[in-house]
Amino acid sequence: MPKVNISSIAQDLQMVPPEWSCYFDKKSGEVVSISDDALVAYEDGSSKDEYTGDGDFDSDMKLAREICKLDGRFVGFPSKFDMNEYRMMRDFACSIGTEETREALLRSIQGSGAFRRFRAEADRRGLTDEWYKYRDRAYERAVREWAESNGLEVE
Repeated sequence: MPKVNISSIAQDLQMVPPEWSCYFDKKSGEVVSISDDALVAYEDGSSKDEYTGDGDFDSDMKLAREICKLDGRFVGFPSKFDMNEYRMMRDFACSIGTEETREALLRSIQGSGAFRRFRAEADRRGLTDEWYKYRDRAYERAVREWAESNGLEVE
């Protein structure tokens, strides 16, 4: 069975839109992604004329059929919801040593627009690089936990 490349998958997960799902193909070692619309269309038995997805109907349905076999070949990655970048921002803020900076970062994540305000506050305080390194490590930890919980070997 192919090994999981932790850093590569962590980067892939950061780029996946919320309405898509990613899977690790234990046969090929590839990461595949598919829109949730395609999975729903397959499960509903939608025809080509009814399909509203962005991709090619035939290839989307072929991939969806393979994923939905549930034969253990495809292992689903944690979703964006599972990754919880909001919690990552909060944990990063709490890890900052100076109270003033910690409180400013924590205030920035309150209410709507939290992600934009947090990035602006981190940038204003010269913490952007530190934040991205922290976030990357958090994603890598989550992918490592995911791989171990699914019995996958890591590189």
